[in-house]
Amino acid sequence: MKFAQRTARMPGVTASAQASPMRSQLSLCRRANNHSATATPHAAAAHARVLPLQVQSTAPILIFDQQKSRAGEQYRILRTKILHHPINPRLILISSPGPGDGKTVTAINLAGALSLKSESKVLLVDSDFRRSSVHKELGFPVSPGLSDVLSGSVALEQAVIRTQQYPNLYVLTAGEGRRNPSELLDSGMWRTLVARLRKEFQYIILDSPPIAAVADYLLLQEVCDGVVVVIRPDHTNRKMCKSTLETVPPQKMIGAIMNCVEDWFLSGVASTSGYYYYGNAEN
Repeated sequence: MKFAQRTARMPGVTASAQASPMRSQLSLCRRANNHSATATPHAAAAHARVLPLQVQSTAPILIFDQQKSRAGEQYRILRTKILHHPINPRLILISSPGPGDGKTVTAINLAGALSLKSESKVLLVDSDFRRSSVHKELGFPVSPGLSDVLSGSVALEQAVIRTQQYPNLYVLTAGEGRRNPSELLDSGMWRTLVARLRKEFQYIILDSPPIAAVADYLLLQEVCDGVVVVIRPDHTNRKMCKSTLETVPPQKMIGAIMNCVEDWFLSGVASTSGYYYYGNAEN
């Protein structure tokens, strides 16, 4: 299965935060109470803090409104491919050969697309401890987050955020930085947490470190159902890309997303939104 998407290139504009008006100026609705780690099933979702998304207006994030409907439709197609994939993945890892390929934006948008289905509670987890950016893209505090839960300093219910604009979309940020993040993932606490998250959420999207970067990826890959690799042709090193695709176990490889590519001249569709997709359902 292959996917491709392209963001329109504008001078001085990237997927990272730009100095521009916020898409949401809504205020905090409520804060979570202090709940123990042995709370009742679905406690993390039921008692999550509710915060408004504050996304930069120029960022290609959660683009499901009418003005950018074609771009949003590409992520809906990606959602459909995943929902009908033979391995039925529920815990999906999003990674890339290296930094700057667009994996975080892809993880956020895929989680958002999955959350649009009314019966689905979706958790987006920033598990890239060394270069966390989900909180920056969404306008959330970095802590409390995953590292704080794994270190035992806070309960899961205190760390999970429910987004105000997307009621079925929940976020677990990376948390405070740790000196040896691999030790947090190579622990019984991490495996216990994953088992609990599977019980409380229909889908879990992990924003992972790049595959070739650190040992953290391998520890995350162990617990996931499938892997989606984000590749950017004008940025990704070819040799690193080939090595990355060979690293992912075949039974866990869901597919690849091509980021920042030009429309295919045979597509027969004029690009007005800046996004283009292609794929097949066989692999």
